[in-house]
Amino acid sequence: MVDRAQRWLLLDPARARKAVEFLADPSWRAYVFCYVEGHRLCRSFVAGDPGRFARLLDEQLIPADLRPA
Repeated sequence: MVDRAQRWLLLDPARARKAVEFLADPSWRAYVFCYVEGHRLCRSFVAGDPGRFARLLDEQLIPADLRPA
């Protein structure tokens, strides 16, 4: 699997091993996908507004709070 990660994701051997380690671990496998989706939600929520960025850092928001109305 590491060799596939190197070939298809264009990762160096160390990063490919770490990626496979994350995907194989039941506690962390969802992290890879949640991190990407979370980044998209946060970026959309902030949309360049410093006040919204401050809110993102200061408040305990859930994903539903970040979705457009």
